Amino acid sequence: MHDLEGGFRYVLCGDVGGVDTRRRQKHNSSFHYLDTKLEPEGTGKILLQNTNLNTDRKQAIADNEERRELENTNLNTDRKQAIADNEERRELENTNLNTDRKQAVVDIEERRELENTNVNTDRKQAVVDIEERRDATREKSQDGAQVLLVTYLRSGSTFLGEIVQQIDRLMYRFEPLQRYMEPGQYISRNKGFCFLSNDSCSPAPKMEYNSLMDVFRKFYKCDLLNLNRNFVKGVSSSFARKCYVETDPGKCLSDMIKYCQSSVRITKTIRLSMDVVQDLMKEFPKLKVIHLLRDPRGMIASRLKTITHLHFKDAGMPTIARAVCDKYNRDIQIGQLLKKKYPSRFKTVLYEQIAEETLKHSIQIFNFLELTPNSNFKTWLAEHISGDQKSTHPPDKRNRAFSTVRANSSATASSWRSRLKFNQVKEIDNECSQFYDYSGYLAVKNSNTLNDLTLPVRRKNINFL
Repeated sequence: MHDLEGGFRYVLCGDVGGVDTRRRQKHNSSFHYLDTKLEPEGTGKILLQNTNLNTDRKQAIADNEERRELENTNLNTDRKQAIADNEERRELENTNLNTDRKQAVVDIEERRELENTNVNTDRKQAVVDIEERRDATREKSQDGAQVLLVTYLRSGSTFLGEIVQQIDRLMYRFEPLQRYMEPGQYISRNKGFCFLSNDSCSPAPKMEYNSLMDVFRKFYKCDLLNLNRNFVKGVSSSFARKCYVETDPGKCLSDMIKYCQSSVRITKTIRLSMDVVQDLMKEFPKLKVIHLLRDPRGMIASRLKTITHLHFKDAGMPTIARAVCDKYNRDIQIGQLLKKKYPSRFKTVLYEQIAEETLKHSIQIFNFLELTPNSNFKTWLAEHISGDQKSTHPPDKRNRAFSTVRANSSATASSWRSRLKFNQVKEIDNECSQFYDYSGYLAVKNSNTLNDLTLPVRRKNINFL
């Protein structure tokens, strides 16, 4: 028997094998009572547990509410901060954008100012360069700058001579050997004195050859006192004209020599073979040579029309053409050797190129000579190639064939196509095929080609670009 709470006792009866039901029934009331006595205390615990459970739930709900409020508060704070950050970022971006735009405007203005400054600087530098080039030209001339124009009768050489004279301070001598040789002759070191009409030659004594070379030597060295007075008269210079009439020519020539030494000395001649030029280039290390060629058909047509006293017609067209193109071929052969040996001192040009694109090729010639034309060169050139009747140098109607002022220089270069008959042109073409291969001139196939001026009679050639 065990004591229970409240003074009641609970008796368990029975053996190991089972329970006495009668005794259990006898004490049912006691079990019932005991159960009744225990119910209030168990119910309290349950109520307490329920109360605690409700309190926990309420607390949990309260905690959840606080957490949600806190989360919402944090969320709203984050949203507000995000909005604030976005606003600040936009303001910063706008500020940066405006700053960039302002900076871009400033950069553009600075760039424009710099470009304008550079343009003005370039213009000033260009002016300085021109002045320096002119000064350099004078300095080089003081060291003995010499130019030789080697060309042929009726090849456009007078026009080329006029072009190269458009510089400051020069001494120009037209045909220095004219007074020392027979009309229609040229001199060759190897062949002697030869006639232009048929290329027949006679030996030249060495002493006579040297005396002709001395004319060039004395002029290029400004040894004017030992030159013929008539030679000096022919020099294109205000000093030469003055000295010719001066009562004391010795004093005037002394002043002229000083002028000569500070000037570019240029000669133009149709009376030299290229082997003579070879000797001059060897003797004068600074001598520059321009070799002028022309379409033989144009050159022969001009000779037949204007040089009647040399009786070219009597020789016959094949002989005339052979004389012209054989000399061309000999001169070109030596000229190519000189070009290879002295690349900066020897230049070959075509008359037709100068006539068709005068300014372009004139500038090329000045660049080759390292000379600067006068400031009014373009105006002068326009007057000479267009035959402007209002110009200061209108065409000479009385002696048009020898005038350098043309109504149309390009038309002048091709005028032979209306002067020569097809059979005459054919005879020239037959004698000049080798020269055509070098120069780019084309043989005329028929009379229609001859008369149709839209058809070219010269092709582009790498020797003359």
